[in-house]
Amino acid sequence: LRSANEKKEDQATVEKESFDLNMCSSVNELKDMGPDRLKNILLSMGVKCGGTTEERAKRLFSLKGIRRDEYPNKVRGKNFIP
Repeated sequence: LRSANEKKEDQATVEKESFDLNMCSSVNELKDMGPDRLKNILLSMGVKCGGTTEERAKRLFSLKGIRRDEYPNKVRGKNFIP
């Protein structure tokens, strides 16, 4: 079993990894990243992160080209800060 500190370190590592949504050309490309990676990206953006891998990928792709302060209310998570 991993300790809480190890889990926090893993999460911090994922959040520090650079991600450029503009480099993605399709929802399928995002789906290939897997559910955990998508969840961490969405969380780091302050966006809702639940649902299936496909739902997460579609939600993330829908934000391509949109400034953070323009994110629709329906995708903003509890931790969203404009």
